[in-house]
Amino acid sequence: MINRGLSLFVLLLCVACVPAFAAGIADSESASHADEAATYQIVNTYLGTDYKIVQFNLGVLSHYSYLVVSDGKVLVVDPGRDVQAYLDYAGKENLEWVGTFLTHSHADFIAGHREMEFATGQPIFAGHKSGALYPHRALKEDDTIAVGNAILRIIETPGHTPDSLCSIVSPAKNLKQQEFLLSGDTLFVGGLGRPDLMGGSYSAAELAAMMFDTWNYKLSLVSDNAVVLPAHGAGSLCGANLRDEPSSTIGLEKKSNAYLKYANNRSAFIANFLTGLEPAPQYFAENARINQAGPERVDWANPLNQKLTSLDGLIEHDDIYIVDLRDSAEYSDRHIPRSVNIALRGRLETWTGVIVPFASRVILTGSMNEITEGAKRLKRVGYNADYIVFADYLASGSKTESAPMISAGDLHKQMQDGKAPVIVDVRKPAEWIGMKIGEVLNIP
Repeated sequence: MINRGLSLFVLLLCVACVPAFAAGIADSESASHADEAATYQIVNTYLGTDYKIVQFNLGVLSHYSYLVVSDGKVLVVDPGRDVQAYLDYAGKENLEWVGTFLTHSHADFIAGHREMEFATGQPIFAGHKSGALYPHRALKEDDTIAVGNAILRIIETPGHTPDSLCSIVSPAKNLKQQEFLLSGDTLFVGGLGRPDLMGGSYSAAELAAMMFDTWNYKLSLVSDNAVVLPAHGAGSLCGANLRDEPSSTIGLEKKSNAYLKYANNRSAFIANFLTGLEPAPQYFAENARINQAGPERVDWANPLNQKLTSLDGLIEHDDIYIVDLRDSAEYSDRHIPRSVNIALRGRLETWTGVIVPFASRVILTGSMNEITEGAKRLKRVGYNADYIVFADYLASGSKTESAPMISAGDLHKQMQDGKAPVIVDVRKPAEWIGMKIGEVLNIP
């Protein structure tokens, strides 16, 4: 079990160091802290022949999802669990639902396939190897889904998972015209879907070998002009080296995707593909299991569990995690003992999944607005949370702790004068090697 007292000390030291670099960094991670990153945003609308594809981005999970729209019909591809944005779009455009298409059993978030089925009454399309335990229409190689004047042709593309699918989107009047590739987690912009996240009966090496075949005998044969539309962008833990761009083309990936430069040598491809992968977050396996079984329906109007008025007898339990959603300055001033600060503005979903064991009881604290938003967002990755309003905790006279922060400037001066405290950097080794300050300890 994590020593949360030590973890907090380390984390606050690291937070104090980050501003020294933050001004010079404008990447997917910093962008995920903007207010809009926690909601689904339309980032692009791609025009095909007699159809269009609308791309949604959920920045905090680096998750892309899509609506294929044609002739008054609409299909959603790889939806997130909170599906209202898709329903609102279809309602505004007066579109008729065809169904929901899942490219594979996602591991980094709870998908919205059952929510869409509940809301629309239309079928879920999933791979015949998915092992899905919910009602669905099983897809195999060369099956098609018609959406008005658009046709999605299915390609079985194992490698990220055994059941992974991609689909080529073409106009119904010319199926040889390959305009788009909905690539799921198989092919990313600059990367490939990791082969080590699934577990089960296939090793990472076996899946990497499948990915080699998927590229060489299937995806590389797609038109170079086909626009690649992946399920994730830069910042996702489902791949490595992803570029911060929402789309690409098959031709551009042939030239620039670092993994594909080994596409002519199976052993070199597999070795390179498996090199440098970070350990998979512990919640991935649980999310994949839930998606395969079929997630329970969520009451989005009332996402909260039990309201607590006291934490007596709970704080010392190692299987209870108190997640403080306030910003780091507020947390530094006063916080509940042994609580973990995962601020609402940022990758709350991912960091909770990384830090908090999935089977743990989660208790949120902060303002009522922060708690409500936090509870909704944690549903996206399968966590159900009780809560206590921080002001109520203070009013009860219960014990608090503080952990004063040091500014980047003051820390730099202390380091220059040889008077710095012990600095512990809790980032992953690859991040630490890429950018670090002075002589610090790296303890992830």
